Amino acid sequence: MKQIQPVADLHRHLLGSMTEHFVTTQVEKYTGKDLTAQFNPLQRAFLEGTPFGQKLLRHLATLSPETTAGRFRSFSTLHEFLQCYLASSALVREPEDFSFLIQEAIREAAAEQLSYVEFTVSPTLYLSDAISLPVLVELLEHYCQTSEELAVRWLLDPVRNRGGEAALALLRQILNLSPQALCGVSLAGDERAAPLEEFSGYFRLAKSGGLGTTAHIGEGLEETDFSVALELPLDRIGHGNASILCPMIVDAIVAKEIAYEVCLTSNRKTAAVPDGAPHPVAALWKAGARLTLNTDDPFHFETTLQNEVESFLTETNLSQEAISALNENAMHAAFALTSKPSNT
Repeated sequence: MKQIQPVADLHRHLLGSMTEHFVTTQVEKYTGKDLTAQFNPLQRAFLEGTPFGQKLLRHLATLSPETTAGRFRSFSTLHEFLQCYLASSALVREPEDFSFLIQEAIREAAAEQLSYVEFTVSPTLYLSDAISLPVLVELLEHYCQTSEELAVRWLLDPVRNRGGEAALALLRQILNLSPQALCGVSLAGDERAAPLEEFSGYFRLAKSGGLGTTAHIGEGLEETDFSVALELPLDRIGHGNASILCPMIVDAIVAKEIAYEVCLTSNRKTAAVPDGAPHPVAALWKAGARLTLNTDDPFHFETTLQNEVESFLTETNLSQEAISALNENAMHAAFALTSKPSNT
């Protein structure tokens, strides 16, 4: 049977889409400079809180083109990955850096022959005296309008540990600057950092503005309360692995036609789904869940969407015909391709 290619990635973080070329270029540009200076107290405390994070801070003070990419991929747990992710944001200090990051992310996605990508962007990782929110939003709009290689759209991630009020305020600021800059909103990061109910106003404002909504929920295979998620107007769920622990939750998600953003390589490399344990994707497929395949952070996890397809086929023992169904799911769940009713 002819190999069917994936066409759309709905769960791909912009910062996690940096490339080897981007890292090498930025390291050469900033060698000898203190890249930790732009971290705010909350970010610095997050890195200083563990020996692993402390090593990352020391590395940022002694950059090397030969070792930096590997250092940003040296995690073995979800918490360490989040620290690597934050540390890698230090390579973006000026508007030109942010523009270069976007260009490289689009170039890499185009090389995968994708036709549509929703990149998740976290403005608070980049905002500084050099990069203001209006400048950042202007750049997002520019590349959304001018990308010729593929359709590029943006989701807002306000960074979960800043809390619900900060998320709501940031979304309001962006909507005031440009109602067209975003196609949706997300909520990523450590699920323990702030309860999902704090973000009700954030998601409802997004829905009232015609934006799609998604949130990371149940990434790890531990008991997770999905009740709040099912009450919020969510169109998609990021990961959602823990839902498999309760068939009634899966049934409710299926009934509400909420799509799953499956990220297989990510889950394995962060140990959200431990090696040796079956990934929930096969059971979710059998339960009739609307699944989409995604890369999450292709740079950090060293993956492509085609790699995710191959992992899916291995995990499920399904044929290439399943990829056609996954492509249809992705196009249906894409925020900028269809109008979305509120899942209340």
